[in-house]
Amino acid sequence: MWRDYFGAECHVYGIDIDPACRAHETDFIRIHIGDQSDPRFWTGVLREIPRIDILIDDGGHHVHEQRITFEAVYPHLQPGGVYLCEDIHEIDHPFLGYVAGLSRSLHAWRRYARGEHTTSNCQQMIQSMHLYPYVTVIERPQVAPLALPSQRRGTEWRQVS
Repeated sequence: MWRDYFGAECHVYGIDIDPACRAHETDFIRIHIGDQSDPRFWTGVLREIPRIDILIDDGGHHVHEQRITFEAVYPHLQPGGVYLCEDIHEIDHPFLGYVAGLSRSLHAWRRYARGEHTTSNCQQMIQSMHLYPYVTVIERPQVAPLALPSQRRGTEWRQVS
């Protein structure tokens, strides 16, 4: 399905805990067997995958699995890459709280202006965050900024040099 959608040059890397899924491997589809909640598993997998443009996490539905997958793989996404996490059910799903925590510091420009805040490495790699019914999407910028300064402040509305 993904090769039909993204094109014949698409390489698909699947992750599953069930070894029977290897039956779906082809020249363009590689299946890695392991537990997505194990950071050591991701270390090994990421050494074998040359490039990740899009990550679709449709695996475990528990926040610890989703968080570990995001933290392990997101830094390896190519500039302009996209991370999607599916199956975010219910308004109190813990992964939404995790994403909200990531977004909170993105808006800390007042602290930054006072010299009290610098962005984390993860925040420098976030261009945008989108919440859709049951899906969270986080996009990497083409070029990661070193900081997130406000170009205009308050009622001054003048260019800051």
